[in-house]
Amino acid sequence: MDMVQTYKYIEKELMSTVFVGEKQGKQQRYSYLIGFKNTYLERNVLTYDIRSVVHFFKIGSLAVMGVDGFIALCIAYLFSKKLTRPLHRLIDGIKQLAHKKYGVHYEPQGVYKDVFHHVNLLSAELEASEAERKKLDRMKEEWIANITHDIKTPLASIQGYAEMMRDKDYEFTTGEMRDYAEIIEQKSHYLKDVIEDLNLSTRLKNKNITLNLNSVNLVSLVRSVIIDVLNDPRYSGRNIDFSYNEETIQAKVDDLLIRRAVSNLIYNAMVHNAEDTVIEVGVEKTADSVAMIIEDHGKGIRKEELDRIFDRYYRGTHTGEKHKGSGLGMAIAHDIVKAHGGEIRVTSEVHQGTKIEIRLHSLPEVHKSDEIL
Repeated sequence: MDMVQTYKYIEKELMSTVFVGEKQGKQQRYSYLIGFKNTYLERNVLTYDIRSVVHFFKIGSLAVMGVDGFIALCIAYLFSKKLTRPLHRLIDGIKQLAHKKYGVHYEPQGVYKDVFHHVNLLSAELEASEAERKKLDRMKEEWIANITHDIKTPLASIQGYAEMMRDKDYEFTTGEMRDYAEIIEQKSHYLKDVIEDLNLSTRLKNKNITLNLNSVNLVSLVRSVIIDVLNDPRYSGRNIDFSYNEETIQAKVDDLLIRRAVSNLIYNAMVHNAEDTVIEVGVEKTADSVAMIIEDHGKGIRKEELDRIFDRYYRGTHTGEKHKGSGLGMAIAHDIVKAHGGEIRVTSEVHQGTKIEIRLHSLPEVHKSDEIL
């Protein structure tokens, strides 16, 4: 009873709160009472029903999970708003690009910094492509108008002379008939050349052409092209210097196409320069390539035109009445060289002249059995 009383009530003499405990000994168990002299120290006895505690924890867990879920949803909503806001801007920008509105520009920042940067790049590239497309469309329209005019002129001549020759009211001499027939023939050849240019350009552009490779002596090929040009009555008085570092420079090429490319470049040099301008044509062989060079010291080409001379439909400025035709000659020469795996380079200065170099790489070895054309 003393022990119970000591535990139950505060010791007035000591003014201490007493706690009871136990200690397991080797053979016995001991109970002990210990008091703490602290007026602020209190002892409370907690009793509980385990079933109530389990139920409380179940309800509490569900409540905590609900609160945590609600908080998580709120945080997720706020975070998603922050993340999706720039996404909406990006989607809006992409829609503008899809509708060909290329003035899209964003300040790269935040999580989507790289995405904004690439959208800006895409916008700039699309804007440049659209400007280039419009420029090409304008060039194409001008080219169509020019070539339509150039085709109508010979057609009108052919039609006019044919109607005159058919008219019974006119009595033509044999000489006059031959003159008219010659004019009709010339105009027909011109139209044929234009149509062939259009056909060849389309096939080269679409890579729908098979090279008929033969072992060809490029010196002989270029020499024959020069002879054909000088035999043309329009250019019989022109001066073309021809040089080469070896008599036989042989390579496997499509001789008809290479002949066409060299011919186009020589004609282009003569058309754009005065009649007294000397055209220098050369063939040079190096260890792994061969170069065919067409050079003049005439008017030269302005830089803004130099970057476009191989574009389809581009004729340049101040070509004069002599420069008739499809306007595809330089583009055809460029595509022929590219089809052979070669490269064509142009250097020019105004009033100094122009140099065009065709370089073909990976020349095959010359064998005695190879036919020299």
